[in-house]
Amino acid sequence: MAWGKGVCCPAFLHIAEEKNMPEERNTPEDMTSALRRLLDENAILDVMARFDDAIIRRDVETFRTLWVEDGIWEIGQFNPAHVQDVQPLHAQGIEQLVAALELFNRMNEFFFRTTLRGVITLDGDHAIVRSPTTEYARRHDGHGYNNVALYQDELVRRNGTWLFVARRYHYVWIDSVSPIAGNAVELPPL
Repeated sequence: MAWGKGVCCPAFLHIAEEKNMPEERNTPEDMTSALRRLLDENAILDVMARFDDAIIRRDVETFRTLWVEDGIWEIGQFNPAHVQDVQPLHAQGIEQLVAALELFNRMNEFFFRTTLRGVITLDGDHAIVRSPTTEYARRHDGHGYNNVALYQDELVRRNGTWLFVARRYHYVWIDSVSPIAGNAVELPPL
């Protein structure tokens, strides 16, 4: 593909090649659309990273800003064989969402989670995301809460900002019995 054949600039050549766009479709409009998609995907990934950061740092105020007012957070609702001491969660609305996070904060000596980049499906101002997640926590009694799961998220763009409409956490593997050795270290203010 040569520069000047309908591609708006060399920096975007890889986008067209990765998406297998025919050369005749590499118009400035196509490149603008591809750039918009990349910007939206990056903004969605940022919301997901802010969620993880808020959980790890126990930052209730940041957590509150990531949701629509009637947002839904479900954990373990779809895994009938989950471990007995892990209760399914269904929280809806900002106050219930915040109360659920505050409960997790009280239950755990520490809580750490990571979310990998998932599959993002965009449809205008709506997005569906499936992303693999791991969590590590230690209860105050020394027992662990370790799991691998798949988050299925629905997001919406409101006033230019992507927000969670729903987060549904599907366990793939869970261990909530084994003790976790070591020392929890308090994070410095960030």
